[in-house]
Amino acid sequence: MSSPDATPPKPSRPPPLRERAGGLTVVVVVLAVVPLLVGALVALGRPWWPASDWALIDLRTRDVGTTDTPLVGVFSRVGWNHPGPLLFWLFAPIQRLAGSPAGLMAAAALWNAVSLTTALWLARRTGGRGFLLLVGSAMSVMVVVLGGVLVDPWNPWIAVLPFAVFVLATWTTSTGDLVGIPLAVISGSFVVQAHIGYAALVVPLAVWTAAALAWTYRRRTAPVEPTSRWQRPTMVLTVSGLVGLLLWIGPIVEQVTTSPGNLRRIASHFGTAGESTIGPAEALGIVARQFALLPPWLGGDEPIDIFTAGLVPASLWWALPTVALFVVGVLVALRRRDGVVVRLQGALAVTIVAGVVATARIEGDAFFYLVRWWWVVSLLVWVCTAWALGRAIPSDRGAHLARLGAPVALTTMLLMGMATITELFSPVETTTHNLAVEAIADDLAAALDRDGRYLIAPIGVSWFETYFGVVNELDRRGFDVVADERFTSHFGAHRIDDGQPVDATILVATGDVVAELRNDDELRTVAGYDPLSPDERTELDELRARARRDLVAAGRDDLLGSVDDGGLRYFAIDEPAIDGTAAERIGDLLEAGTWVEVFVAPPRWDGAG
Repeated sequence: MSSPDATPPKPSRPPPLRERAGGLTVVVVVLAVVPLLVGALVALGRPWWPASDWALIDLRTRDVGTTDTPLVGVFSRVGWNHPGPLLFWLFAPIQRLAGSPAGLMAAAALWNAVSLTTALWLARRTGGRGFLLLVGSAMSVMVVVLGGVLVDPWNPWIAVLPFAVFVLATWTTSTGDLVGIPLAVISGSFVVQAHIGYAALVVPLAVWTAAALAWTYRRRTAPVEPTSRWQRPTMVLTVSGLVGLLLWIGPIVEQVTTSPGNLRRIASHFGTAGESTIGPAEALGIVARQFALLPPWLGGDEPIDIFTAGLVPASLWWALPTVALFVVGVLVALRRRDGVVVRLQGALAVTIVAGVVATARIEGDAFFYLVRWWWVVSLLVWVCTAWALGRAIPSDRGAHLARLGAPVALTTMLLMGMATITELFSPVETTTHNLAVEAIADDLAAALDRDGRYLIAPIGVSWFETYFGVVNELDRRGFDVVADERFTSHFGAHRIDDGQPVDATILVATGDVVAELRNDDELRTVAGYDPLSPDERTELDELRARARRDLVAAGRDDLLGSVDDGGLRYFAIDEPAIDGTAAERIGDLLEAGTWVEVFVAPPRWDGAG
């Protein structure tokens, strides 16, 4: 018998990876990541002409390793940049090796493969074989639904799978397994730097994890000398802190060398009243749809308002079955004192509360890309609930289900993987802006002097989609182009006009202004793209002119704007002054794409910008 004063043994900790991983883990990981590796190879073989935000990501990624290496992230729609440049830094090597923008798509696929592998490894390490199979099969379904997003370097998309890593890493840490800390630091830093919206989830979950870890060590660690007790945690925390500092060195340097600094601008934005937020009621409706019995990540409907492009809320009743099952799972796990499950449920509960608050605070409209992380949360809630209830099944029946579950899960992953590969082999979705950049690039480059310096400016009504693509393409080909200061957060300060002489002004004109500029004798047309034939262009002009006359005659001047944006068709039912057939035709013609023409103007042309 042991002495009453003997020191009790320390609790066992998760065994090292070589003891935890096995053949099943390898099979699951291979089934999960092979489609993404195929996607990377397919992406490298495709020509791609990025426009809009994608062109800016290509542009700033190309700056990595130069004296103008980006220290902040992708520009935001409210004027500042997202916190950090990790997306640019990580993707730059593959972009350089590929020698084309297609390298960004390959980099996105590889990064998602790394994220998925890490998530599955954490699931196996902390939850065991059953949880690995549940996570693997569920994520294989979500991956199919995501489809082309997997090879998309856009910052809201590239953060989705790393966020799953962050949630699982914090859960692993909360159980006392310190390997989760550096993984949480890396994945959390990446998603927040890619898109500031993730900070509202990462910070509360990190605080909860720290509290849970402290509680775990207080309960499990033997009463020995403090230096011995905390030696390993101190080492891990120190290393993780240094990794975190390294990952955030770019934003820190930018903040201390620039006034007011990007981080301060972000803090100022969220610390002052801006646009009105969507509020709790609409937020709960959006969340309810994410927790429906057939959620969007599983292929369920996720409708978008045709007028605002925001998500359409659902009734709160949609979420009731899922929430009820989750609560039952929590009660079962608490009754069984199933600590590893309870900690995951706690992490998810914190994430859900933080997510509701974050969704309610969205300014303007709740665009789908702002809340795509709900797919990860919803998936993990369903997986965790199934896991909690499955572990409560008596051992004899549980063993039978486990034997049946493995082949079912692996078959699901195999089928979903094949579907994903098929999806990634499909042509990349091409917008009118991509086609415009492709049509313009060669002609514009041939018309310019490679030794010249050019001020490039947009003109006309647009979101600058084609303009960004043209700037990126000229820069990629080695031309010296600068823009006015409103594009500092988009292009970087080194591409902003400093008042030095320029050889010409390049105008990227969009929409109806093209016809006006054609009559200016100072301007020379060098390239263009019109998605409509000459006859279709004439037809559109005549239909819109007649629609404007009819609206003015009816006293509905408030609807004139809808003639130009294609929205007239949606008012035709209630407004007798609108010819429904003509309105529908106007909408169809406008949906064909944006009319773009590039003009070379004299230096500092008065109409630029």
